[in-house]
Amino acid sequence: MPATLPTLLAELFRKLPTFPKLRGRFVCRAARSCAAGLVVVLATAGTVTSAESAAAEKPLLLNSPRPATEYETNTLFTAFGGRSPRTLDPQRSYSADETVYTYNIYETLYQYHYLKRPYELVGRTAERVVHPTYVDASGHTSPDDADPATIAESIYVIPIRKGIFYAPHPAFAKDAEGRFLYHDLPEEVAAQKRSPADFEHAATRELTAYDYVWGIKLLASPRVVSPVLVTLALAVPCAAGLFVFARPVVALLYPSLTAGEAETLVTLLRLSSVSAASLAGLDTLSACLTGMGKAKCAALSMLVAVCVKFLVQQTLVGDPAWSVYGAAVAANACYLVAFFLDLFY
Repeated sequence: MPATLPTLLAELFRKLPTFPKLRGRFVCRAARSCAAGLVVVLATAGTVTSAESAAAEKPLLLNSPRPATEYETNTLFTAFGGRSPRTLDPQRSYSADETVYTYNIYETLYQYHYLKRPYELVGRTAERVVHPTYVDASGHTSPDDADPATIAESIYVIPIRKGIFYAPHPAFAKDAEGRFLYHDLPEEVAAQKRSPADFEHAATRELTAYDYVWGIKLLASPRVVSPVLVTLALAVPCAAGLFVFARPVVALLYPSLTAGEAETLVTLLRLSSVSAASLAGLDTLSACLTGMGKAKCAALSMLVAVCVKFLVQQTLVGDPAWSVYGAAVAANACYLVAFFLDLFY
């Protein structure tokens, strides 16, 4: 930046009130503010320009949690905002925080080419994106333009790329006779191992299609926790707590209510506690159906449930014996009907 530029800007700043077009106190102040801001920006730019050569030689890292030398390597740094990973098993991992690790450990058959518009599905560990073979109920091959109602199965034959190996790990280590070294460790020995680096031997092997078959079969294992059961295990105690502690909760939140009003609210809370469990299970089942390609089934279940709710609510709310309680009963009926319909599908 030329040395005379700050002087010229200062002179402009001083003479702004004398400009005939800038009349009025507000316009004058606005113009002065703009000129002052321009002086600061250009002065800062001159300082940054003068320091560019030094910054290029030695990068400035302020408040860096890692040594400066690590930033010179081809390393991705990311933050973990939640708890520590509970598991790295992709069949049991349901936390978004764990995907930072699982997405970088496991490779899927396909992936998206995100630089293309629209996104294009391409092979990752698969050699290519394959076209399915359609089969009818009698086992005969159907043409690609066959009526979807006549297609019983879609068969995908996916070839795996050659030359993909696992990272070296003790689980693959074998002795001279081909037996695994560490698959039958005594419990007291395994308890002393904290890392794969604690083992003396490690090995690798090539990826096969059976590895994917095994991963899919593992989803059916009773050792893999069902998301529906986990959801209900959390929601049912919450619903029970809401039912049991409805009265003290109402007394704490609404101490000014009359005895009759408080009793009405307690009854409504206890009726609504049923929805706390059924709605949690319904959301999980609907997500599962959508993932299975049965989104229409989930939508149909909800449509039937809404119709049930409308009928029950119209019947009970108008009855003085039920009144406002009828709305809570109708909501329970809606969620329970949808839950059991989704469970049936």
